[in-house]
Amino acid sequence: MKLLQRWKQTAIHNKALVLTSAIVAFGTLFYAAAAIFQICLMNSAAKHSSDQVEKIIVEMRRQTKSMKDVAEANKKAVELAAQSIKATQDQFRLDQRAWISIVKGSLVKPIDAKKISLKFIIRNSGKTPALRVRVKNKAWIKSDSGQILIKTVSKNNREVSYGPGDEKPIYVLWNNLNSQELIENIQSEKVIFFVEVELIYFDIYDADKSHYTRSCFYYIPKVKGDNLRFCENGPNYMD
Repeated sequence: MKLLQRWKQTAIHNKALVLTSAIVAFGTLFYAAAAIFQICLMNSAAKHSSDQVEKIIVEMRRQTKSMKDVAEANKKAVELAAQSIKATQDQFRLDQRAWISIVKGSLVKPIDAKKISLKFIIRNSGKTPALRVRVKNKAWIKSDSGQILIKTVSKNNREVSYGPGDEKPIYVLWNNLNSQELIENIQSEKVIFFVEVELIYFDIYDADKSHYTRSCFYYIPKVKGDNLRFCENGPNYMD
């Protein structure tokens, strides 16, 4: 009651001042609450935005990894395709290229004191021509004990071509016999005459890559006709 009487007795300007102060205090509290609410909203929005950015970053990383995986898979697929194409091309060339072989060999005529004349039949069993075919040979005479008595190497720089299926002779002349005794020893098989023939040639698919065919023969005097036989352990080779 006393408080109410005092309020009634208070001057109007003091009442107005109190009311104004109260309104100002209420307004301050209201604005403070509004500010706090706004700060809370901003924090919430910032947190939500941060979460969204983090999700976007995670998704971008996932997509980047996925793109790298796809690129790597595509790269491997291209490499495998290139390997497959090369393997197909190589197989095609192997099937179609020239293949030179030495079919057989023989003495052209009996051995005399000056020379040994040899003939070899060369065949191209491939499906395309063999180009620039050259001949290189080495011959030697070996005793029963395995000692090499005479050895020589020669080559023929004349180049010829063999078409698919061609079968042609080549001739090799060996003129290192220096005694009648040596000839008699060959004929009686006291010593053995060997000859190794090497053919160098090219195919139509690669003018710079040479191919080689090597065959070793030994002479059997008692056999007529094809009296040069392939060496069992000789360097018989084709590439």
